[in-house]
Amino acid sequence: MDATCGDTSQCVANESLWRKTHPAGNFAGCVFTPKRRIAIVSDLLQLEKPAMLNEFVALLPLPKSKENITTGKICSVAGWGITDFKKKSSSDVLLEVMLAIVDNEICEEKYKKIKQRIIDSMICAKAPNKNHKADTCAGDSGGPLICDGKYVGLVSFGPKECGASDLPGVYTRLTDNYLKWIQNTIWRDYSEM
Repeated sequence: MDATCGDTSQCVANESLWRKTHPAGNFAGCVFTPKRRIAIVSDLLQLEKPAMLNEFVALLPLPKSKENITTGKICSVAGWGITDFKKKSSSDVLLEVMLAIVDNEICEEKYKKIKQRIIDSMICAKAPNKNHKADTCAGDSGGPLICDGKYVGLVSFGPKECGASDLPGVYTRLTDNYLKWIQNTIWRDYSEM
């Protein structure tokens, strides 16, 4: 869920309001882009009944703490997002792409051109070689970034034309605060709500 932010103080006000009205939700902060400011809100969904685990549905382990992921590490991302940017058509099937982790300082340098900050709670990734135009795109947001079989991030944002620029995709890193919030939310007693 996105909510518009005006400036840092408005972002803090939005967070206070969000926490009062959505005690189970997590306000992740604000992303400031050249055209708009967005308050990022994360939520967990609870299934009505347990999922049937099989060869297509499996549990994805969370790291015990924030993972330090090596630059160049090949990780995977899955989603149903846009596959043809010009036609704006999305996939009918779940797709997976392999991407290489980009150093946050290098990513920040690239995003400075469009006045977007890259902070510690973000991870950047792009196609492993320049000849391959792999990327996530609209409709993939919230999808998992998986490194070494662990869930380490969520698809967040990227270049306007997916995979067509030198800008890496940006992912929300599962920081210790997120991991603590996930564990607290999973084990919360909802019987009295």
